[in-house]
Amino acid sequence: MLNSLLSEITKEFPNQKRSCLKNILLLSLCILQKESICLNKLKSNVGVLLRNISTQNNSHYKRLLRIFSIDKSSTLWQELLSYVFRIFHLKNDLLLLDGTSWQRGSKKYHFLTLCIVYKGVAIPIYWEDLNKKGQSNEKERNSFRQACQLYNLKEKVVIADREYIGQKWFKELFSCDLEFIIRIRKSDYKKLINSFSGKTHQQLSAKVTRSKKYNKVCSKVIKIAGKQVQFIVTKNQMKTTQDDLLYLLCSSNITAQKSVEYYQQRWKIECCFKHLKSNGVDLQKMNLKEGHKIQLMMAIVIFSYALSINQGLKEYNKVPYKTYKNGTVYKAVSVFKKGLQEINLACRSFENFIQYLIKNLHQKVTYRHYANPFVQ
Repeated sequence: MLNSLLSEITKEFPNQKRSCLKNILLLSLCILQKESICLNKLKSNVGVLLRNISTQNNSHYKRLLRIFSIDKSSTLWQELLSYVFRIFHLKNDLLLLDGTSWQRGSKKYHFLTLCIVYKGVAIPIYWEDLNKKGQSNEKERNSFRQACQLYNLKEKVVIADREYIGQKWFKELFSCDLEFIIRIRKSDYKKLINSFSGKTHQQLSAKVTRSKKYNKVCSKVIKIAGKQVQFIVTKNQMKTTQDDLLYLLCSSNITAQKSVEYYQQRWKIECCFKHLKSNGVDLQKMNLKEGHKIQLMMAIVIFSYALSINQGLKEYNKVPYKTYKNGTVYKAVSVFKKGLQEINLACRSFENFIQYLIKNLHQKVTYRHYANPFVQ
C-alpha cells in the first residue's frame, strides 16, 4: 500500500529516487510532529511513524543523516519549492525581504530571506545564508540577483525595512526591474531630499504631525541612483514603537497612499520567522555547516511550513478572536499553528501522511516549472 502511494507522489519529482523522496517526506512529518529540526530529537519518532519500533533509534538517526548526503549540484531543494508553488498556484505582486540571524556553537547563520505574501501569510521563496550575525551589507545583498534569475520577479514590489538602503542596492533593484517600498530612518538621505524642489524634509514632517487625520500622507518626488522615487512621510500606526512618523522611499509607479498600505504587510515576515524559530520548528537548532546541506534543510522546513499554512487557511475564518491584555485583538490561533494541529491529528503514521498529501494536495498540482512560479 505504502509503495503504491509513494509511486503516486514520486511522479511530481521525476528527477529523484523514490527512496530519497520517502526519507524527505518522513523527515517533514517528523518536523511537523515534534516541532523541531533536531535530528537527534526526531529519531525516536521515525520508528513510530513507520510502525517499525523494533529498529534501534541509532539506525533511524543514520537514516535521517543520509538525506543530507547529497551532491552539491543537487536541485532537490528547488523541486521541493516547485511543489509548494504548484500547490498554492502562487500569484502575488508583493514580496517581503528581511534577514534573521543567530549563532550555534562556532557557526553563525544569517538567512537573507525573500517571501511572497499569500492570503495574508508570508511564505519564503528564496534565502541565502550569509554565514554571519548582524545586518547585511550592500555587497552581500548582491546574491538577491540570483532570486531574480531563478524566478520571474519583474515588476513585483519588494517591501523592506531600514536596513535595506544604499545607492548600490537601489541600482540593483532598478536593474532587476523591481518596484520597492523601503522604510528609512529619519536622518537618512535628508540632505538629498532637501536638495530637490518642493517642501523640505522638516516641512513634510511638520505637516503630517499637525494633521488630525490618523492616516495623513505627504510626499515629494526626488531622484536616487539616477531614477525618480517618492519620499513619503506618514503617521506611524504601530502602537509598539516610539517613532511617531514613518519615512518611506518608494517607486514612482506606486501611489503614496498605496505604498503606505502595502508597507503594513511587512510585519508578516516577522511572523514567518517566529514560526520557523521560537514558535514553530526550532530552526535555531540547525547543526549543519555545509552550504548545500543547509539549503536542503531549509527547503524541507519551508515545505513543512507551507503544508501547515495550506491546511490552516482552510476555514480559518471560523477561528474565533481573542482580546489580549494590551487591548489588541487577534485570532486565537495562528494559521500556521491551526494547520499544524490538524495535520498531526490526521497523520498518525507515515502512510496516513502520504494519503493526506494525495487527497489534499496531489489533485491541486499542475505542472509549472520552478524557474517561473509567477506565471500569470
